[in-house]
Amino acid sequence: MNAVTEQFYPCTAVHSSGRKLMSVRPGVSAKTALDEASSLLSMLSDALSAAGEGVAIEGNQAYLMLHALESSKAIIDAVALGLEAQQ
Repeated sequence: MNAVTEQFYPCTAVHSSGRKLMSVRPGVSAKTALDEASSLLSMLSDALSAAGEGVAIEGNQAYLMLHALESSKAIIDAVALGLEAQQ
């Protein structure tokens, strides 16, 4: 089922045309998109669990966690909007 609408990641990288660099592309299957979101959230969960146990978040890890969270949200939003559009 192709239930994905185009959604732009809220990253700061913008092409000279004014369009954001990263996006969830229409036509990607909902399963593929949700599998990717699940993988990103699993990685994020592992890192946050470690931080909760006292492992320090160093360097750019906080930004990477934020990017994984924002990317996952963009994917889930794209699938939700795609499903709504099909109804």
